[in-house]
Amino acid sequence: LVVPNTLPKTVHFHPQGSKLEIILQISNYHASSGGVRLPLLFGIYESIIADDIHTNRMEFFFFGSILIIGFYYLSTFLFRRKEHSFLYFAVFCFIIAFRTTVTGERFLGTSFEFFSWALLTKLEQLTFYIVVPVFSRFVQSVYPYDYSKRFCYFLMVNAAVASLITPFISIKASSTLVLYYEGITICLIGYVLFIIAKAIIQKQSGAILFLVGFLILFATALNDILYDRQIVFTGFWLPFGVFCMIATQAMFLSRRFSTAITHQEFLTYQLEAKSDELAAKNLTLSQHEAELMQKVTDRTVAIKQLLDNTGQGFLTFGASFKVEPLYSKICTRFLEPPIENQDIFELLFNHLQNGKPEMLKELLQLVLLGDSKLESLVELLPKEIE
Repeated sequence: LVVPNTLPKTVHFHPQGSKLEIILQISNYHASSGGVRLPLLFGIYESIIADDIHTNRMEFFFFGSILIIGFYYLSTFLFRRKEHSFLYFAVFCFIIAFRTTVTGERFLGTSFEFFSWALLTKLEQLTFYIVVPVFSRFVQSVYPYDYSKRFCYFLMVNAAVASLITPFISIKASSTLVLYYEGITICLIGYVLFIIAKAIIQKQSGAILFLVGFLILFATALNDILYDRQIVFTGFWLPFGVFCMIATQAMFLSRRFSTAITHQEFLTYQLEAKSDELAAKNLTLSQHEAELMQKVTDRTVAIKQLLDNTGQGFLTFGASFKVEPLYSKICTRFLEPPIENQDIFELLFNHLQNGKPEMLKELLQLVLLGDSKLESLVELLPKEIE
């Protein structure tokens, strides 16, 4: 019975005699490539164990650091929903953190027997498929005016198809699919380098910092692809590259966020200054309005006093034929109070029963409306009315 597995192992032994023979019994019926991925290391037991512990600590360090950064940017996004780059970056961190548990030393497989070699291999492939469009969306959110949405959708469609097919095909077939997807990833890397170069030429803020982190990620991703093809034997370095890239991108996003906050504070300061200026103008306007109202009141009182001292009845009305508040005091002797807001025709002609008031009202309406035949209408009006 052949059980496929990838199991990093440290063996302690004492050689008996001057000659040592090591036989590795390996079969491969399940994957497109198999065998020993890394050279065998020989040495003093304590030294090998120390090196093994150091490797485990580094992988746990990368896992924990990337996971914490992911949670940080996820929480930042929850408080600032407009910054979608924080969300994509957080998801990217979560996927990479999980990927560290199914690559390299494969802690998920060594810690839980449920995770078989086939399941771990499929998870490794699925994380690869998903992380590519997520990173693409992150770059697109950072440079929305330069990054092609069609290319981003193309990556998303390919990732969705590959992710749906992988669970239902053999490891050999999925390994071939990985090879195709690695070609797409190289296209993405080239396109992102073009976008960053364009941003540097345009002197966009933080573009150089973004480039440094991406170049480190590109170098380690290329190493992992070559290592997976067994062209080089350097091991998986993508977690280290991602950690370096995440550190630079964290500085890039923090700088961008700080710039946005500074700009917002500046706009708030300008708004407050404009608000204070507007309040001062409103106060000045209110003072002028109060002064104007006082002048109108004083003038109205003066006019009313003047009218009262004439000994004659003066009143005014407009197009509504309602008596306005300004009238002489003696009017109250001629007309029955209250006078203000009363219809002028009811006050003057309430004792008449003929049609003269109606004709007079029609003529006055035409006059008050400003008819073009104003002079002719005025001639029709009576000089006096008893």
